[in-house]
Amino acid sequence: KRQDPEAVMVVLSADHLIRNVAAFNAALQAAVEVARQGFLVTLGITPDEPHTGFGYIQRGSLLREVGVFSAYRVARFVEKPDRGHAEAYLRDGGYSWNAGIFVWRVDAIMQAFQRYMPQLYDQLMAIEARGGPHEPAAFEGVWDQVANTTIDYGVLEQAEQMAVIPVDIGWNDVGDWNTLTSLANSSSAGNVVQANHIHVDTTGTLIYSDGNRLIATVGLENFLVIDTGDVLLIAPRERAQDVKKLVDQLRSHGRSDVL
Repeated sequence: KRQDPEAVMVVLSADHLIRNVAAFNAALQAAVEVARQGFLVTLGITPDEPHTGFGYIQRGSLLREVGVFSAYRVARFVEKPDRGHAEAYLRDGGYSWNAGIFVWRVDAIMQAFQRYMPQLYDQLMAIEARGGPHEPAAFEGVWDQVANTTIDYGVLEQAEQMAVIPVDIGWNDVGDWNTLTSLANSSSAGNVVQANHIHVDTTGTLIYSDGNRLIATVGLENFLVIDTGDVLLIAPRERAQDVKKLVDQLRSHGRSDVL
């Protein structure tokens, strides 16, 4: 902000796999053009299945064309849906997955913070005021006071100048065991094995162990078998997102030691 308040910044996550890098770079260039107009821009991933582990973005009216890309106003953000709603969004065709890829001008996002999260804005200004060599210490002093919320909920769901550019870039969020299974090299039976494993009629299954215990499976199809020594997880691959529910249960039962 001190160097160039109108600079365009790109916010990316570290655990995303993007296969079509050329298309991704082109989409970012299109998003930069829209962001220069003062919009807060997100890249929306074109869904290919009714995924319940991602949030969704509904497109509104067309803003402009930028090369081969189309930018739309965001009609609304939708929290992670159940299966029925996810199937409806896929059939509708007007929804994208929220990948958490954002492009905006520095002054635009700061104005949004000032309007929708004034406490956070004041905290950022306190850090900026210290500046230079004192900035890390100022950051440490403010961090514990920052509200525990997401940028989506705190700002983007309320922002008026919000745009989405639907893209198909070979994107994957490497966030659960099922995704890792689909990305890894598999055997002729479609199994991904990193364990001492023997099987009969097991297909499309991930078998992982961090020890040497023999894992034997019979008749499994599209399952996860994860053995970490202190925890054994067995689940259908399509229910991989529900592992988060188990994590919540473990925490509520005071078993954070196994997480």
